Amino acid sequence: MRRFAVAVGVLLISLIAVARTAGALAPSAVGWWWVAETGAAAVPPPPTVPAGGFMVGGDPTGANSIAAFRFELPPGEGSPVLTLSVVDNGDVNSADGNVAACPATSAWAPTAAGAWASRPSFACAKSAKGVRAADGKQWTFNLAPLVVNGRVDVVLVPASGTNFNLTFNPPNSSTVKTSPAAVAPAIDTSPAVEAPVEAAPLIDTSSPPLEAPSFVAAPTDEAPLATGAQTGAARALGAPSGSAAPSRSVSGLAVLLLLGVGAAGYALHLAPSPAVRGLGPLPAPAARWSAAGADTVQMGGLGRFARPRRGPPPRL
Repeated sequence: MRRFAVAVGVLLISLIAVARTAGALAPSAVGWWWVAETGAAAVPPPPTVPAGGFMVGGDPTGANSIAAFRFELPPGEGSPVLTLSVVDNGDVNSADGNVAACPATSAWAPTAAGAWASRPSFACAKSAKGVRAADGKQWTFNLAPLVVNGRVDVVLVPASGTNFNLTFNPPNSSTVKTSPAAVAPAIDTSPAVEAPVEAAPLIDTSSPPLEAPSFVAAPTDEAPLATGAQTGAARALGAPSGSAAPSRSVSGLAVLLLLGVGAAGYALHLAPSPAVRGLGPLPAPAARWSAAGADTVQMGGLGRFARPRRGPPPRL
C-alpha cells in the first residue's frame, strides 16, 4: 500500500511539473572581445554591432571575436537553452556548427568590444554546438550538459579552421529558456512486505505411525490348520517354519485325501453285493428281486421279522 501511495505521489508531481510553463530569463552577465583591441588606445566597435550586441567570428588564423554568458538557474529549473537572434545582414558565411559554447575556465567581467588580451580562457572538451536556423536568423545552444551547481558560465567560440562572422542582437529576458527540473523519484526505504507463507501442517510425532494391517486367513473345514506333524513334514521337505508354502501344501493334501475317500465310497456303492450266507439256524434270505418275478411274493427279513414283500427292495 505504501509503495502504491509513493507511485501516486510521483505521478502527481510529474503532472504538476508538466503543467508548469517553461521559464525564461536574461543572462546576468554578457561580454565580448575582438582581436582589433590590441593596443593601448580603444578602438570603436564595428558599426554593424548594435548597442548591447556582440560578435563571434573566425578566420584562417583562428578566432577574431568571442562572447561570454553567465547566469544562475532559478530553483526548480533546468535544461537551459540559449537562443540568439542575428541582426539583419549580420550573418557572413556562417554554417551550422561553426559556433560552440564551451565552459569558461577563468574569471571575466562584462564588457563590450573588450581588449583581446583580457578575454576569458575556455575548455571545449565538453561543449554544446550551436544549431543554425534554416533562415540563418537564429542560433540555439542546448546548455544542459554545461550546468554546474545550478550555474552556467560559457564562452561562444568559432570552430577551428572556419572563416565567418556573426553579429547578434542584444540578449533579452527570453534569451535563456528553462524547463522544470526533473524530480528524482522518492525511494521507499520501508521494509518490503512479503506475501504470507502458508504454515505447513503439524505432524503428530507423539504416537507411532500406523502400519498396514496384516490379514491372516481363517482356517476352514476344507483347509485345516497344520498340526505339529504336518509342520515337521514341512520342515523335512525344506520349507521354512511359519512360511505360507507348508500351509498350501497341507491344504492340497487334505483336499486330495477327501477326493480319494469319496471316489472309493462311490466305487463300493456300484460294486455288486456278495451273497449273504446264513449263520447257524437263521434261514437264508430270499432271492433278490428280479423283473421276471415281479408278481411273485417274496419273503424278506430275518426270523420273526420276515415279511412278504413285493417289488424291488429299498435302497440302503
